[in-house]
Amino acid sequence: MACVGINCAPQYTTRYVSYAESKLPVLFTAPVNTKAAEFSWGNKDHLGGVVVDAQGATMQGGTPRDLEQEPMSLGALRLLQGRNGFSRCAAQLFPCDWEAVSMDAAMPQILAQIALLAPGSSVRLQAYPKALSVRLIDELFRQGVEMRPVGFSVLLVAFQPMEAMPFRFGVHAAAVWENQLQCGEQERLAVRTKDAEGDNHFNRARLKMTEALELVADHPRQSLALAGRALDIGASPGGWSYTLASLDAVTECLAVDPAELNPAVVNHCKVIHIPQMMQDALPRLLSTHAGSIAICSCDANREAEDLAAVISTCAPLLQQGAPLILTFKLQKRCGPQLLAKIDLACKDLLAADFEGMELHWLFANSTNERTLLAWRNGSEAGTAALKKS
Repeated sequence: MACVGINCAPQYTTRYVSYAESKLPVLFTAPVNTKAAEFSWGNKDHLGGVVVDAQGATMQGGTPRDLEQEPMSLGALRLLQGRNGFSRCAAQLFPCDWEAVSMDAAMPQILAQIALLAPGSSVRLQAYPKALSVRLIDELFRQGVEMRPVGFSVLLVAFQPMEAMPFRFGVHAAAVWENQLQCGEQERLAVRTKDAEGDNHFNRARLKMTEALELVADHPRQSLALAGRALDIGASPGGWSYTLASLDAVTECLAVDPAELNPAVVNHCKVIHIPQMMQDALPRLLSTHAGSIAICSCDANREAEDLAAVISTCAPLLQQGAPLILTFKLQKRCGPQLLAKIDLACKDLLAADFEGMELHWLFANSTNERTLLAWRNGSEAGTAALKKS
């Protein structure tokens, strides 16, 4: 069976399961659907998803395949990696196209696939857990396979978090390592790199907006292009304003916040800083910009219900069909029941002016954040053009 194994910190487990199920016909193997604690080791969670193709037939192991065609696991992984943050938040990814009852049972097929892909090749191994990696290396050496961590021609991945689970594995060309399995490390390095002012928070805030814009642009409501002016409420330090202003389809971004903005944001030619609270800036904006806002966002550090109330007063500024991106800042230890109560309260406050409200847990959200997407009542015209070119 084709499987994309994901090794992640526990706080991302629910997000990966939800996202994968929204993009692919995926069946998550037990015990994901039973007790999450049984699927955890230390500070990592390990997910094994069985990917089912469009015809509903799972890929079967047992015989060598034509490796000139992209294996199903890589096709699934390529689709999943389209979401910003998918690779960044995973410790390791394991695209596997075969399974066996054990490593020993799989070894003849592993050797056959290596020979089929690149006779006389050198192999790099990525396996979980470590004990499985040690056993595989020992057996491959015994079989005369040359192992190299660099300068290799074949990548072997193997994934068996628990002995009760099938042994899943994949054999890929070396390019898979660079093109699909290292991108997460590159994303993480970019996030850790501080800007000239040493303000990493400014960079990290932009990750939420980037991911949210992908959701907006891919949403069924985005049937028509809608470009123009953006409104960012509670903008400081300015990561969201900067991201919006960098979109070709945005003509200007009104950044409303009495606090200072990052110098890079202030100096952006399309950012207009309004150094006031939204409540104070609203009367003037209603007289000059009513019905002109093409997209509205808010990542302010306030109670979710308070923000929803403020947003509802700003609705006349938005064009019909304009999307809203709003971050919920939740209390620590906010359980499912309290989250549902907050979600319902906020949606009630916005219901008169917005439709299509959806609550998402983005990869870029913290454990105590959620992101609400909504659209201004009226036309379902959207912002497909808001993708950065």
